[in-house]
Amino acid sequence: MTKKVEECSAAYIVVCFLLTLLNVILWTCYAITLESHWWMVANSIWAVVVTSYILSIFMKPKREDTLYKRFFYSHFFCFAILSEVANLIGSYRDGFIGAAISGAIRIPIWCVVFNRFGAKIRREVIAKLSEVELTEFLCGAVLMRGTAAMAPMLFLSFEAISCLASEGFDSRLCENSASATKFLSLNLICLTLKSLLNKATPKFVQRAMILSYEDLARVNLKFLQKIQGTLFAVTAMCSLFLFSVVGVEAEPNEGVYLAGQVGAICIGVAVLIDVKLMLGVLKGAGTTEVEGQAEQEHSEVDPAKRFSAS
Repeated sequence: MTKKVEECSAAYIVVCFLLTLLNVILWTCYAITLESHWWMVANSIWAVVVTSYILSIFMKPKREDTLYKRFFYSHFFCFAILSEVANLIGSYRDGFIGAAISGAIRIPIWCVVFNRFGAKIRREVIAKLSEVELTEFLCGAVLMRGTAAMAPMLFLSFEAISCLASEGFDSRLCENSASATKFLSLNLICLTLKSLLNKATPKFVQRAMILSYEDLARVNLKFLQKIQGTLFAVTAMCSLFLFSVVGVEAEPNEGVYLAGQVGAICIGVAVLIDVKLMLGVLKGAGTTEVEGQAEQEHSEVDPAKRFSAS
């Protein structure tokens, strides 16, 4: 990893940590005061905080010293425990039992998905990339594409915040808009995570996952791919409904929350199916073939060096 990428990664991690602390402060203020504007602002930036945390996991994957591990797990504790507990307490005190239950469910999900699964990918997949591949992954996939994915999330967040500013900080007419932006951004998070996982796998796996136009036209798909397509279609319909709610000033409607939950579950399962298909390709290839493919890809990356060596 080059020095510039190293410095950029360090600065990026600090910014992500500060965003997480801001999220904790907002949820804590909501839990103490029960004022709706704290809830709406925290809800609006929630997706940006989640995305920034996901991206920070993949930064500095080869650092295993004690100091960095303490920072790594402190970041996770602030993100998954402190903010969710504050959200849970505030929602319960405010009478939103469903939101409190949802917050309680998210805590073990964060622990499994990020603290176990994410740390394992960081340690066993990303950390084993060569210096050139790691630099390309961090610059291309994480810093550029990952950060670019936050642009529409920021747009949706400011849309909800502008609604709050126009109606007054004590109004609840913007809760539908805030919930819709949260779930729309959650869908974008899942797609961003899927893109990062694709970039972290060998290129022959990426080629095996590509569907031709002929297969799509004839619906020549595997059973899991058909289910995946159906789930993406349901998510798209829910997203269209949610997008129509953004910016609309109306009394809180449970239908918005229900549509968001359905869309989030569908796209989450679709991404898990994608991961299962990737692992199936890797398992079917076998260790010998994987090593052979990796050697071939490495030789194709820098033909100039191969020519100079000959």
